[in-house]
Amino acid sequence: MQTKRTARKEAEGGPDASPRSLLYQDLANELRKRVASGEFQQGMLLPSEGTLSAAYGVSRPTVKRALDILRREGVIDARRGFGWFVAGTLFRQKLGVLSTIEDSVEQLGLASRRKVIEFAFMPTPPEVRGLLDCETVLRTKRINLADEKPVACVTTWCPEALATHLSKADVEQQSLYDLMAVEIAGARQVIRAVGASAEDAHLLGVPVGSPCLASERLTYSVAGDVVLFAVAIFPGHSSEYVAEMPGTRKPGGRAGIRIVTPETASEPSGSGGQRAPGSPFETPAAGAAVGAVPASPAQTG
Repeated sequence: MQTKRTARKEAEGGPDASPRSLLYQDLANELRKRVASGEFQQGMLLPSEGTLSAAYGVSRPTVKRALDILRREGVIDARRGFGWFVAGTLFRQKLGVLSTIEDSVEQLGLASRRKVIEFAFMPTPPEVRGLLDCETVLRTKRINLADEKPVACVTTWCPEALATHLSKADVEQQSLYDLMAVEIAGARQVIRAVGASAEDAHLLGVPVGSPCLASERLTYSVAGDVVLFAVAIFPGHSSEYVAEMPGTRKPGGRAGIRIVTPETASEPSGSGGQRAPGSPFETPAAGAAVGAVPASPAQTG
């Protein structure tokens, strides 16, 4: 006599199951169709295993087997702490040359667009007052899109004196590097791991607290003045930085990685956190994830 447990085991691909009863294959086929139809687009999060289990009336192990099939096929992928998502083009940025997110998007052959959601002149906030020597700044917040999919959420602070002639439309069309009437010498950039804030998660279409990369960049003019501070948040499941490293190192030179301790840790300023003492931007000698990046003739801002 067949028990319910035996019947379920067979239906989920047990040793005595027929091809028609392999529900995990049926589920894999159904999810594959939804990806192919565009319902689930590249980089998009899939419903959780629990949600899929309830929606299709199958067990969690069945869902896991179906998802594993699609991962082996390269249709989907997963990241710890993030979940399952549709595989797509990885947003890769190179370090060592000063460039923009738009440059990186276009190098991937994707259409780049900026969507400015905040544009305002305001008193310099405390968390950036020590970085920008001014009383008033232009603060902007935007989403960078690649083929209309969000790849970054960027907040910038620029001294008022360099931005009085700018409009929201200007910033949507061009980089601040191109719009500011100042010659750029280079930048210092720090990259750290953060959890997505509620606001950034909403803008990027990822779960709150999911792994992200926060890039904090301080840009200098040839006169040595700080002309721009920017914090960019990238979804961790679809972004990576690539650095070329020379094979030799000067004796006594500092490593490019700064070990963060509880005493020196700080949240990205773009997420509203206060910069703690020990920030790599406070003293040039402090080790940072990335050192000064010189501007190049090919720089597009």
